[in-house]
Amino acid sequence: MHKPLGNSGLLASELCLGTMVFGESSSRGTDPKTSEAIIHRYLDAGGNHIDTANVYADGRSAESNP
Repeated sequence: MHKPLGNSGLLASELCLGTMVFGESSSRGTDPKTSEAIIHRYLDAGGNHIDTANVYADGRSAESNP
């Protein structure tokens, strides 16, 4: 289900996918293949709100791998 994001006219999914440990090399991190699978499953379920930042995993969580 999607709800309006303030008065922007954008519709955001009620659930947000957090990516803080995507690309992190610690034991809690998520490798690129698994990260991509999680993102695809989230998008297939209708999600469109992904939390990422250039400081998560030293920027690796926000990288795109073609």
